[in-house]
Amino acid sequence: MNPAPDDNELHAWLDGELAPERRAGVEAWLREHPEEAAQVRLWAADAEALRAQLAGAVDEPLPPALAQVVWRKAPAPVEPRRGWASLDRGWPRWAAALALLALGGVGGAALMWRAQAEPGPFARATEPAWVQRAA
Repeated sequence: MNPAPDDNELHAWLDGELAPERRAGVEAWLREHPEEAAQVRLWAADAEALRAQLAGAVDEPLPPALAQVVWRKAPAPVEPRRGWASLDRGWPRWAAALALLALGGVGGAALMWRAQAEPGPFARATEPAWVQRAA
């Protein structure tokens, strides 16, 4: 019995990129598993449809701006600074965050104080005079 190929091997089989001995093993496995073989046939049909749809685009020349971006060597990644050393440049952000937090706290406290100081429209519904008028 042949071992089950993974998706990468199945795609390589479709593209004709497997070694001959493994190719024979995948073909035997597909004969033993018709459901998976049907799925692989669907993949092959999708690949053919894409090739037919994009046939003209493959022959087009690469735009110079895209070629420059693609072939340019990427810069080396910069290691982020960690710990207290990163605070020397980021202190304005920390100060702004702290100021917003303080402003939000003061604003929320002021709104709560005002809401508790003035009775709302539903607070009057429990007054005895209103209850007597309603009765």
